[in-house]
Amino acid sequence: EITRIISQSISSPHQLPLRLYQIGPKFRRELRPRNLFMRMREFCMKDLYTFDVDPDAALRTYEEVFHAYSRVFKRLALEVVPVRASSGNMGGKLSHEFQMTSELGEDEVLLCCGCGHAYSAEFLHDSCKSRTCPHCSGSHFSSRRAMELGHTFYLGTRYTEPLRAIINDSVGVRRPIEMGCFGIGISRLIAALAEAHHDQHGLRWPECVAPFNAVIITDDPAHLT
Repeated sequence: EITRIISQSISSPHQLPLRLYQIGPKFRRELRPRNLFMRMREFCMKDLYTFDVDPDAALRTYEEVFHAYSRVFKRLALEVVPVRASSGNMGGKLSHEFQMTSELGEDEVLLCCGCGHAYSAEFLHDSCKSRTCPHCSGSHFSSRRAMELGHTFYLGTRYTEPLRAIINDSVGVRRPIEMGCFGIGISRLIAALAEAHHDQHGLRWPECVAPFNAVIITDDPAHLT
């Protein structure tokens, strides 16, 4: 739907780059909701759709968002590993999942014992039939359970070409706009924060998301209500 809107409103490279955010509730026919915020039928997502004039610009945008996501999870003090992932039904040529290792997770992350690069099990199965690391050709991996907190996709022209999101470039050639899609699961972040930041007394929110920095407690019964 976002691409359809762009196809009706963008025609010049001077209107690009463009970044469109969508933050709000989503719904899915989830057959097995579990672990409170981990997997629900209603959840909150932060989505970003990017539109660029050519592949080089789109890949630079991809790198910028990739590093921005890494900084977000670092500020939240979450040990998140970017893993090369399969694009699945979304399509495109490049995709990464941001996975936090946890026994609560439903995904399998494979870390190459040779070079340390990380991959989703689905990516290695779909893209590397020989089950070897694309980076170093190693064949030994360490498997960990993980929960996906974010996903980045370089979509190229998968949607803009069939939906006619076209611009005239600097030499007058008509070409489809290059597109990217990026998302962070806001609701799932709450489950991740609770899993990573708690002790025997309860939750210990990172300062950047804590509802307050200090609590004043009095032992005077007259002030307790």
